Amino acid sequence: MSKGGDKYKLCYFNARGRAELARLIFAVAGKDYEDFRFQDGTWPQEKPKARFGVCPNLEVNGRKFAQSGAIVQFLAREFGLYGSGPLDALAVDEVFWTVVELKDIMYQMVQAIMIQKDQAKADALTKEKAKSVETLLTNLNNIAKGVFFVGSKVTLADLALFDAWQLFSNFY
Repeated sequence: MSKGGDKYKLCYFNARGRAELARLIFAVAGKDYEDFRFQDGTWPQEKPKARFGVCPNLEVNGRKFAQSGAIVQFLAREFGLYGSGPLDALAVDEVFWTVVELKDIMYQMVQAIMIQKDQAKADALTKEKAKSVETLLTNLNNIAKGVFFVGSKVTLADLALFDAWQLFSNFY
């Protein structure tokens, strides 16, 4: 578990995107952190300072880390949102990485529509990926037992699906 004096700073753009799940974890865990958001036009100057030149970045006591998946898994472990043992943690990871796969497919479709403004490409992707999305959602539905995916309290698994649902409900 985390030490009480740890200082966290989450750095990302002024958007939900790949940092929102980390923000949800901080909120559910009731942990203080600095939510630093790059202002319009400042990212090109800040990019060389960011770990691996990407966002989000998480600073823990001044030490920088990158990659959204690694960040949220670390935070969930630190704040007790990873179940009650190794098998629970494995079940949490199973759901988390299934949601990541689902989000990757959805991001491809959103990119085709919103960034490339290519409805034909989006339609082709939708047709191509529909079975994969259906399979992933069916798999998640089949393992859902009760209110939470794993155990009797909120875990990273639940927050990951909530984040994905919120993110994509804005697009569709």
